[in-house]
Amino acid sequence: MNLQRTALLLTATAAMLLAAGRHVINKILVPGDYGWDYLTADSDGRRLYISHDREVVVLDLDSGAIVGKIGEMKGVHGIAVSRNLGRGFISKTDPGSVTIFDLKTLAKIDEVRVGDDPNAILFDQKTQRVFTADRGSKRITAFDAASGKIVNTSDGLGGKTEHAALDGKGHLFLNMQDSVTIVTDRDTGQSRGFGFVEMSNNAEGDRAIAAVNGHEFGGRALNVNEARPKDEYGGGIGRKPSRWFG
Repeated sequence: MNLQRTALLLTATAAMLLAAGRHVINKILVPGDYGWDYLTADSDGRRLYISHDREVVVLDLDSGAIVGKIGEMKGVHGIAVSRNLGRGFISKTDPGSVTIFDLKTLAKIDEVRVGDDPNAILFDQKTQRVFTADRGSKRITAFDAASGKIVNTSDGLGGKTEHAALDGKGHLFLNMQDSVTIVTDRDTGQSRGFGFVEMSNNAEGDRAIAAVNGHEFGGRALNVNEARPKDEYGGGIGRKPSRWFG
């Protein structure tokens, strides 16, 4: 895909997703050949917020026209929106902060220092808090959406935090960006039924084994253990221990 000065945004209606003939219905061009990350659609405000490395590009959801930009930033990742407060929130790496902006004027209001390299950012209507998944600090930060004050952090999560989701009932679900390798057959490309997960430390690995080993998945019991260096199996070059499952 050619990203030279364009971004390709794909849109489809729910009916099209259900139909067999799923296809692209529109292409919206956004100038700039630099990086991209999360998209956030504000259905009530009829705006689409596009993470574009050093700026957020704002589109009209109905016409596809660019209606504004929020610029002069570094390492933009995600955007969250609070309609009741009339505010938006942008996570960015510089090394780690959130820009608060006005939804109507797109003017910057404030900056909140969170953990390093915040990726996903979410506004929770129930608690009126903003949550950031701080990948560099391996934690979650929560701050009050109205005041911008930090109210809590969840530290020591043991891995790189990436994407997250809220259920509207006060719960946050977090994707941990640790290394996972699925072993496949060289000829067929099919899974051989086992793989390796590299944990941040031994304590995290032990907890993962205790939580998952023996549980049923897909009609079979999972066997989760600590991988041993190859030479312990009889020859070969040793490798860094990791956790394996099968």
